[in-house]
Amino acid sequence: MELGKYDLVLTTYSLLASDLESGSPVFLVPWWRVILDEAHLIKHSTPTQASAVLKLNARRRWLVTGTPLQNTTMDMYSFMSFLSYQPFTDKHSWKKTLLKPVDTSSEVTRLEAVMEAICLRRTKEQGILGLPQKIMKICHVDLSAEERELYDQMEVEAKTAVQDYISTGTVRNHYIALLSIVLRLRQICTHMDLCPKGLVASLPCSNKEGILQNYLLFTFIDYISCIPKTLRRGRRRCPLCRHDLSESDIFSAPTEKSNAEMASSGKSSKITALLKLLSEARDKDPTAKSVVFSQFRKMLMLLEEPLKTAGFNVLRLDGSMNAKKKAQVIKDFCVPALHGPTDLLASLRASCMGPWWNPEVDEQAMGRVHRIGQTKEVTVVRIIARNSIEERILDLQDMKRMASKALDRKARPRHYYLAVLIILY
Repeated sequence: MELGKYDLVLTTYSLLASDLESGSPVFLVPWWRVILDEAHLIKHSTPTQASAVLKLNARRRWLVTGTPLQNTTMDMYSFMSFLSYQPFTDKHSWKKTLLKPVDTSSEVTRLEAVMEAICLRRTKEQGILGLPQKIMKICHVDLSAEERELYDQMEVEAKTAVQDYISTGTVRNHYIALLSIVLRLRQICTHMDLCPKGLVASLPCSNKEGILQNYLLFTFIDYISCIPKTLRRGRRRCPLCRHDLSESDIFSAPTEKSNAEMASSGKSSKITALLKLLSEARDKDPTAKSVVFSQFRKMLMLLEEPLKTAGFNVLRLDGSMNAKKKAQVIKDFCVPALHGPTDLLASLRASCMGPWWNPEVDEQAMGRVHRIGQTKEVTVVRIIARNSIEERILDLQDMKRMASKALDRKARPRHYYLAVLIILY
């Protein structure tokens, strides 16, 4: 067998999935050790990829990830299945023993015991990497009168709809609708042009169904660019409602405005605050570079013109680019600031895994800068709209960070051959 000639074999999750479908002998090899890098991907990958990983014949199994827990302890179930760590390969046993609210002291204790047995953890805080200091700041911004009026108006409409669902006990049935409401409120906090004009014009609505139909319609339009990718996959389902999807469901969306048109179409309190922060950083150190992250690709486009007008040399990195283009952007950004770009506008989706409200997404974004090779002090600034949903999202992230407490015990790992290597770069 050809594979038997080598000491080390490297592959990808997608290639492994293809090998499973083609009946590759890779699943017959008695591997001494299988190591999954970026192991959190098996939680988000397609069922075929996850199945392929589980079918590998390995004497020892390791997992390497910086984000083992993102939402609940159920995130660890796929890890336990790969490790063949009994009795937690059985989903019923997992739920019965560990899958309860993380903020109960009993559940943290049980989870700690499991993680102590299978984990070896290394964090930046232990000082092993010798990285420069990372300073965390929050910059609170007051919305303009126009922004506040629109935000308050939409918040009232949203609260009316949510209260109706609570009173009728149908919140679970309208989960997607509620997420889309949260999305629209966040968009107004960032830039009013992110919120579709048709949705804004429809307010106020006289009934909750009208409100939520508008929210869902424009949230669906946001997902249109994802549909061609979905159709090329095995499971053809809408990324929003999960119903079956066909090519006849696609329609052409309006073309995007140019950056200059978007930049002149409205002002944003956050853009004003960002320009001030970047100018102060440049005045303090002309060689300093800045990375600006946003969940919204359109926001990155809205930022380009104002930053260029202010004299910043700007690059953009987002999910619309192929791997070759992304690599070139990163290479260009590495040119010293006196001769090259000073600011990189980066999409969270192009840099991180996980839902936007998860604190691990923020941590991954920070890790792109505060990592091996960094020689300068890193300052992280979150720009938050005061008296808005963004402040409540920060509280939610703090609650989710409680899940990581289960990884904080420093006992020497047992059963090392089953170790999960958790390394926060």
